[in-house]
Amino acid sequence: AEEVYTSDLLPDGSLTGAKLAEGAVNGQHLQPDSITGGHLVEQSVEERHVKPGSITLAHLAKEVYTSDLLPDGSLTGAKLAEGAVNGQHLQPDSITGGHLAEQSVEERHVRP
Repeated sequence: AEEVYTSDLLPDGSLTGAKLAEGAVNGQHLQPDSITGGHLVEQSVEERHVKPGSITLAHLAKEVYTSDLLPDGSLTGAKLAEGAVNGQHLQPDSITGGHLAEQSVEERHVRP
């Protein structure tokens, strides 16, 4: 029979990553919330490590989600909540007549 060792036999700090075989520890071996961002080396988490839908804007620092992270054409009107974008979200002169649908601008849309 295999010998079984429990964690109470190990002094604090005696088990380090260098003593573990590659791939010996995965998510099923960790307590919930035992690993936080402070435990991770910068650039160590890649897209393949993240379960789809598990990260939302609430998980990200404000300075992290900027428009340079969005590939051209990836953000469409269908993906925006009603009223989510207005003039304060647009760069000056970013919308010209060529961007507007025929007859989409009425007198009520123009400042006096």
